[in-house]
Amino acid sequence: MIQTFVGAQVYLPHEIAETTVTIDGSEIVELGGPVQGMEIDARGKILAPALIDVHGDAFERQVMPRPGVFFPIETAVLETDRQLAANGIATTYHSITLSFEPGLRSVERGRAMMQAIQDLAPRLTVENRIQLRWETFAF
Repeated sequence: MIQTFVGAQVYLPHEIAETTVTIDGSEIVELGGPVQGMEIDARGKILAPALIDVHGDAFERQVMPRPGVFFPIETAVLETDRQLAANGIATTYHSITLSFEPGLRSVERGRAMMQAIQDLAPRLTVENRIQLRWETFAF
């Protein structure tokens, strides 16, 4: 289905311009052309490329902002999601370390993190994926 976004501030390689963006399915087919298909009013919006974070463990700061202080895992996941989206990241791979040691990187906390991401998926803005870093001594 062809759709044209009209009136958005579009982030282009060398400028930010108010222009039209026409898409067909998931493909951009024209920039700056006439309206084709369904017109979408995008005034006041920004259209910009999104990024993929292939290895991120900054979520650990939301889970444990200070040594020995843990926030509820659901709160940490929601806050991490908001920060990622605000920085233009559309997909992230949370690098979760599973360790034999108790605490932030324990197997139990890793399971809780993965479960929270799965449970909260309908509420998340960013596509959240998991990368496991499994320590060899974590049986």
